[in-house]
Amino acid sequence: MPGQRVNLAAIDNPKNSGGDLFNPENLANIAAMIANLTFLDWLGVVGSLMVAGAYLAVSRGRVSAENPPFNILNLVGAVLILGSLYFRPNAGAILMELLWAMIAIYALIRWVAKR
Repeated sequence: MPGQRVNLAAIDNPKNSGGDLFNPENLANIAAMIANLTFLDWLGVVGSLMVAGAYLAVSRGRVSAENPPFNILNLVGAVLILGSLYFRPNAGAILMELLWAMIAIYALIRWVAKR
């Protein structure tokens, strides 16, 4: 049932098949978790991929951290993650995403001011 939480503690439990991630029972738990992701969960997943993708692009020299694409990806990613945290808040994650968004906004304002 969508929105139902899956107990993933069994996946990391050494008593559960020696902690083997690829054990069929563990794979079934992971598949159940993915099947139960809500729309807001998917927003967070997409946002996380955007932030990580922006970081990877800068790390590989594909994008400059000084230009808007990097900061726009970070800003949109942070906003999507914040949206996913609305119904299941986590203070540390919210603070991190607020800071990430503010840094991106600051960088975008600086970029526009230089033009």
